[in-house]
Amino acid sequence: MKEENTETTEQNKKPEDNLAKIAITKEADRALIDVVSRVNESFDAGKATKLEVTSQIILNFAKACVEADIHAMRTLFFDPVTVLDSMTKKAKETGTVPDHIRQYLYEQFMATSANQRPAKKSKKVLKGEALFESIEKEGDVA
Repeated sequence: MKEENTETTEQNKKPEDNLAKIAITKEADRALIDVVSRVNESFDAGKATKLEVTSQIILNFAKACVEADIHAMRTLFFDPVTVLDSMTKKAKETGTVPDHIRQYLYEQFMATSANQRPAKKSKKVLKGEALFESIEKEGDVA
């Protein structure tokens, strides 16, 4: 009885229940349209849709995907800010920073500190006599 109910339930499912939506770039969409056109060209025994071709491409890639493909994807999507966020999170959790990162940060900080201009010397307070001498010199010039 349970088997009959399961079969009936599966038969009553709408096609939409078996779908998931994805968004792709316009460039990828143009390429997909080209692939669908190539599949359907001179094919009188049926008609492939974008949905069907996309699903086949993904399923075939998933079956044939090897570590080199995964590495290539990771290379495409590498983001240095994300790496820094991840490293900061790990450093906060563990309380340690890897030696090579610590050395790099130290070198960057020290290089910045060494290149900074020294602090300006404070100006000497003018005494009354020096002020009058300065005024007199300006009067001579004018």
